[in-house]
Amino acid sequence: MVVHLSPGEHALIESIIEHVYPDPTAGSTLPIEQGEGRAAAGLARKGIVTIEGEANGRSMTFTALGEAVYNQCRGDRAPW
Repeated sequence: MVVHLSPGEHALIESIIEHVYPDPTAGSTLPIEQGEGRAAAGLARKGIVTIEGEANGRSMTFTALGEAVYNQCRGDRAPW
């Protein structure tokens, strides 16, 4: 299955790849930082994450599809 990400959604996934360890799997929850809301909402519309919480303390939880998309994006990166 191919999921097309917007530039903002792709940038959010790339930021997670760069800054989060261990890699998120289905069920992993991460906070939504300031400026990430629109991209996170786009990922939620595509079924990649679910969003929980109120405006000041929202978080996103990866779905099984989200884990697959994350791993695909991680695999597309050039080796260090």
